[in-house]
Order: sequence, then structure tokens, then C-alpha cells
Amino acid sequence: MKPILLVMAAGMGSRYGGVKQIDSVGANGETLLDYSIFDALKSGFGKVIFVIRRDIEHDFRERLFDRVAANCDAHYVFQEKNGLLSDEEIRLSASRTKPWGTIQCVLSAESLLDGPFGAINSDDFYGRKAFELMAGHLSSEKTHAMVGYLLENTLSRNGTVTRGITEVKDGYLSGMREVYKIGWEGEKVVSYVDGRIEPLTGKEIASMNFFGYSSDALPVFHEYWELFKKENIASEKAECLLSNCSNWMVETGKGAYRVYSTDESWFGMTYKEDREIVHNALSEKVRSGYYPATLWART
Repeated sequence: MKPILLVMAAGMGSRYGGVKQIDSVGANGETLLDYSIFDALKSGFGKVIFVIRRDIEHDFRERLFDRVAANCDAHYVFQEKNGLLSDEEIRLSASRTKPWGTIQCVLSAESLLDGPFGAINSDDFYGRKAFELMAGHLSSEKTHAMVGYLLENTLSRNGTVTRGITEVKDGYLSGMREVYKIGWEGEKVVSYVDGRIEPLTGKEIASMNFFGYSSDALPVFHEYWELFKKENIASEKAECLLSNCSNWMVETGKGAYRVYSTDESWFGMTYKEDREIVHNALSEKVRSGYYPATLWART
């Protein structure tokens, strides 16, 4: 059975200033996701599942999904703010306006996850090598996995970002911490923490939320989700994240993650100003033959 690709596309895009998941960046109206899905299918993934917000369904179908679904086995589900909450939890979280993060996102698609799956963000370019590494792992291994990137290859020149900085021992994840407000200070990589500048080497292995899971991860996600809700149900901003859950799984012995690394250069749609950079980078990849001029056979 070919692994499944789960695309987490329900984010608000608050820094970007719009629905970046379906913003056109290709010559023929392709979105960044078109290229990720093309790479994933070429690398050995089968079914594609999108998790989206209900309010973007019409535009999502018109500008991406119908085109992709004409070329592969594709489905979509919704991540709802009140999804996977009890009536009492809904009452306690009534002041919240947005969904609860990537664990809730994955669990929203649980009914369709009938085999090993990889999970990606919708606004990041991962590179074909990353999909090849993950598809190979999920097709042959029972452990979970992560594809990491050199931190300096994952930064935007248009603002700061948050990255999961990993610790690796004997090829497996031994720890991960969320580091906020990472950016360039001239040609140096730094984190702006509590009003001070913390230097980084740029060679750290960063998580870009490209994880791979065997299906036995789902009960563990439920366990973590329940623990998270007990502590955060009244919060307006707390998010239940795959990166934090992965770290918890390693610390508690509930899962092992093989770490693969790639020297691919990331680019993505974090800020509105990133769109031109992404467009130019993809145009160059078309000119070089990395991608065909017409990405899909049927549109």
C-alpha cells in the first residue's frame, strides 16, 4: 500500500494576510501545493488528503482541489474549531475564534487515514528529495519519521519564523524545542527572545512539520490531545502541535522517530512579500526542467 499524504491547509494565514494555501504562484495558476503534491506522487505517495477550513471550500475546489483530484486519488475534510470537543469543552472554550492546531488537524482526517501517512504544511516547499526519503521510509519501516532541514535554509528574508530545533542521537529524534522569532541579523542567524538576541549557528536541524507516521500513532495523538485539553481548554491561543506531541512521544517512550535530513533550500509563503520569491524560484525550476511547463495532464 502506498503511503498517504496529509496536507494541513486549515491555517489562518494571519501573517501572510490572506488564504495563502490557494494563492497562485505558477505560470498556469498553480499554487505552491500543486508542486508539493506533484513531487509527492512522483516519489511514491498515493492518496492525498487535505484538511481545510469550511469557509474556503468553494475557492479551494475552484483554484486547487478539482485540478488535483482529476489527476490522483484526493479527498478533503474540515478542521472545525469545535471539532473533537465535548459539549462542556465547547462551553469552556466559547471565547476562542480559531482551531486548535496540527494535532486536531490530523485527527480531523482520522477516518481516511487507513495506512502510513506523511503530514506536511500547505505553505512550504519541501523539495522532491524530502518526499522520496519519506515515501521510502513509510513503505518499509514501522517507526515514525521526520525530514529535517538546515536551519539557515528555512528562513525568510521578510520577517522572523518559528522553527522546531531538533536533537538527534544515532539517527533518531531525542528532543525538539520550539524556538520563536528566528531571523537574519545581517548574515547571522539569531533568535529574538525576550528583548535580547540569541545567536544560532544556522546549521541546526530544523523541523518544517514534515512528519511520517505509522497508523498506530493515532491512538497516541488522542491521548496527547486529551491531556492538552485538560490544561488549555479555556485558552484563546494555545495550540496542540505535532512538534510538541512528537517530543512528548519520544520523552515518554510512546514513539521513535527516524530523522532524515536534506540540504534542499526551503521557500514558502509566510509573508505576503514571499510570493514573488516563490514565483521566481518555481519559474527557475520549470526553466531548468525540474518541473514540466504543464504540471498536470488533466485540468
